[in-house]
Amino acid sequence: MIIIIVDGIVYFLEVPNDCAIRVGHETKNWEEGKCLVFDDTLEHEVWNHGNIPRIILLIDFKKSNF
Repeated sequence: MIIIIVDGIVYFLEVPNDCAIRVGHETKNWEEGKCLVFDDTLEHEVWNHGNIPRIILLIDFKKSNF
């Protein structure tokens, strides 16, 4: 699964084991109760090899055109 975030935050509500995200060349494990901000212009992907779905809260920031 590929997720796209434009100037936003991902907050991890329920995260199974063996669930991670790769942004560019860096890979991080998802951590329940933590949030992540990353540059969505970089190549990124997430995966869940656990037995339950991962549940996230995605908050997008409105992009200003100043």
